[in-house]
Amino acid sequence: MLPRQRTIILKEATIWPTCVADREPASARRIAGAIQMIRDTFDQPIRTDRLVKLANMSPSSFFQHFKSATSMTLLQYQKNLRLLQARHLLFMHEVSVAEAADRVAYENASQFSRDYSRMFRISPGRDTSYFYSVILDDQISFAK
Repeated sequence: MLPRQRTIILKEATIWPTCVADREPASARRIAGAIQMIRDTFDQPIRTDRLVKLANMSPSSFFQHFKSATSMTLLQYQKNLRLLQARHLLFMHEVSVAEAADRVAYENASQFSRDYSRMFRISPGRDTSYFYSVILDDQISFAK
């Protein structure tokens, strides 16, 4: 997986409010470093001790500031990153649902499908089919 591809899909996501720095400059910078580490390693287990140390905060303070900055818990944030990347893989790299789940470190394809359906309100298979039907329709319309 190329970091550039990961960046492209994550820039489209609204999971890191830009106004955070306006609210809490010192803690926001420290949380931003932790968020970058999560983005870089979203397909690996979260090491809370490393994030807390990186942010130079106590665990309770870190979790409070993290939730304030992202409106999500650490695990919710990681799950959203994984699902966004999986959607990118399904659409842009034409991988199977099982392969997308595996590449974003879901151990169970059924759980991946449930989480995907909850987040995007459509199953991964139907979402991919719909995406490609729209793309093909656009290509046919454009060719006319």
